Amino acid sequence: MVPEVMAQQLAKANICLDTAELVSDRGVKARCVARATQAGGAVSNWLRNGACPEDRVTAVEEALRKLNDRLAVQSTDENPAQR
Repeated sequence: MVPEVMAQQLAKANICLDTAELVSDRGVKARCVARATQAGGAVSNWLRNGACPEDRVTAVEEALRKLNDRLAVQSTDENPAQR
């Protein structure tokens, strides 16, 4: 059950970031990024607590790394002073 929920959270996070990239409203962008960050945090906590089966850890870590890379880009896009 947990791997499916992790996959759903990662998919949700990526959909939120896709949406953030497409909309021009700053409030909507911020909410989308916040939801993606929250979903990624949940997956990170599950990994840290050992809730992920050993045979899936590498794949989930890679997906989480890619999500965090996207979040970093989105954050930089929102705050040009961070560049």
